[in-house]
Amino acid sequence: MKKLASIIAISLTLGSCSFIGNISKEAEIRSRIQKVQKEEWDNNKHSFIFKNGIWLSAMVNGKVDTILFDSGVTSYFIMFDTSDPKEAEALKSFVIGAVNAQTIYRKPVATDVETDFFKWTDHVATKIFTDVMPCEKKMPTLLGTQALAKNNHILLLDFDKSEIQLKESISKFDIARFFEVKSLFNRFTGMIYIYLTVNGKELKFIFDTGNTQQTGLMIDKMKQKRKEATDVVLEGVMSRDVHGAVESKMTIKKSMNVGFANKDTTYCIPNIAYTDVSFNNAGIDFISLFNWVIDFKNKKLYAQYRSNYTAKEPFDYATLQYRTAIIGDKLVIAARNKTTNPPYKLNATIKSVNGEQITADNACYYTNLLNQNVDWSPFDVEVEE
Repeated sequence: MKKLASIIAISLTLGSCSFIGNISKEAEIRSRIQKVQKEEWDNNKHSFIFKNGIWLSAMVNGKVDTILFDSGVTSYFIMFDTSDPKEAEALKSFVIGAVNAQTIYRKPVATDVETDFFKWTDHVATKIFTDVMPCEKKMPTLLGTQALAKNNHILLLDFDKSEIQLKESISKFDIARFFEVKSLFNRFTGMIYIYLTVNGKELKFIFDTGNTQQTGLMIDKMKQKRKEATDVVLEGVMSRDVHGAVESKMTIKKSMNVGFANKDTTYCIPNIAYTDVSFNNAGIDFISLFNWVIDFKNKKLYAQYRSNYTAKEPFDYATLQYRTAIIGDKLVIAARNKTTNPPYKLNATIKSVNGEQITADNACYYTNLLNQNVDWSPFDVEVEE
């Protein structure tokens, strides 16, 4: 029975986001916090956990946490809160996200964060108020790039050794082992863009370590020039935002040649998605193909071919039939493979699995069971359309 840890990552569409609204009031709160905040940085090498993302062991406000380094968010630090935003006196904002635009509630707060390579005391962070999705684990706490950019840090991301390191000067790294990548740094947001050549055309991508989709690159569907026989079209819930599930359509292209815009070498990327994104996005599946030096001081980006990289077997999206989710109080077919056109329709309600009726008590169990298996033939699934 074929299993995989994640078929379509339900990823936060706040990745690659910008905030608009209540700017003056928020700036006042942030300024008040920043006047007393303290930062300590460590220039030694430290390990990170590489598990479909760059994860750092941390203490956040005195509690053990594991935070995700997300270069696609325009904030210092983001925490998610499921409490009532109005009771918390949160500010109403408009967010331009990776997939859509939406109204959210957020609030600047003073936060203590400690990891191996930095310690913040009473540091400004953003608390974002989010709806709860059924069966969902805690939303990840996010470390953005703004503090690194503000301090002109130079950051090493070594995927060969799963190590992260800060330096004050590029001369402290053996930069001769790297090559410069055509890039653009936004000095206001800390956002990094890289220029890649896809099918002979140069495109700009957000350098987004927080994009954990199982596709190395996500490209605006309007850039798709032609359809091919090997394309796989998925429809339904592909992501979530602060308000819950987001429906979209995604075309997966297999084995496309991609290169850095200023290099002749190309790489065969197994899965590239053309979908409903506001910005072309280079996620962790692409980024982890290389080691990186991010020079926020001189606004330059360097890459290095990994020395011990073993390519993982890419997921074959052609084998995917469905993904389930709990929408409202029902277990439904939330996404499906439109290309192979399997029998169950999108949004059909799953009534039972192997003769057991779906109830509030077992819905999460069967959601996880079905989503972990590409092949549903061992299961007797009864649906109501």
